[in-house]
Amino acid sequence: MYQEYRPSIVLLPYIETYWTFDSFIEGEQTVRILPDGCVDILLNCNDTISNNGMSPFHPYIVGTMTSYSDVLYTRCMKMVGVRFKPGGITAFINVPIHELTNQRIDMSLLESIFDNTLFCDNIAIRNDVREVVNYIDSYLIGKLNRITIPDKQIMAAVDTIKYHKGCLPIKDVLEEVCLCQRQFERKFKSVIGITPKVFSSVVRFQNAQEVLQQHPEQSVFLTAIDCGYYDHAHFIREFKRFTGGSPKD
Repeated sequence: MYQEYRPSIVLLPYIETYWTFDSFIEGEQTVRILPDGCVDILLNCNDTISNNGMSPFHPYIVGTMTSYSDVLYTRCMKMVGVRFKPGGITAFINVPIHELTNQRIDMSLLESIFDNTLFCDNIAIRNDVREVVNYIDSYLIGKLNRITIPDKQIMAAVDTIKYHKGCLPIKDVLEEVCLCQRQFERKFKSVIGITPKVFSSVVRFQNAQEVLQQHPEQSVFLTAIDCGYYDHAHFIREFKRFTGGSPKD
């Protein structure tokens, strides 16, 4: 079963949600993960509990995705995730985020607030995934005095792109943040992991996906036009790139 949990109010500027997946799977199951412009930290809680109370694992980070990813799950799965808002991860990790794009990396290999064994060992003694979520929330609150405030201009650009559902031309976003194009694209990629153009495409796709789910009776053509795509063909191509399937599927 998949569930989401709201972070403490002081963490809302950085964290979108905590999520858990706790389920017994007979055989194998493939789950398709779609790009959302976010970075996640994942913990496989199956691997955290051992007889001697020591934790054999490290959390791993999944960078910003530019396409879908298929993940194969087997046996009993207990996963906990921290989904950071676009750019929110930069408060807690000292790495250019574009170096993580489309990557899944052991957090112990990166300079971050998660690079100590105490964090892992304290996770290992929690009895269920909700306890793990509560511990992570408290842990991150305790680290707020050490964080780096995300770039305000880039975060303003993210808010602008999301407000316009990915349909605002990048030149208009530039005017909002008062940066030259080259500087803006470099800073945006470093903070978000992808270019402003690709991020806008992801946001536009997310909106289109939501419209399709809420209005299944509406034609794909009208959805494409309503969501700001140039034409029907462009919508289908972009949807296939992000999901591996067609909007109708």
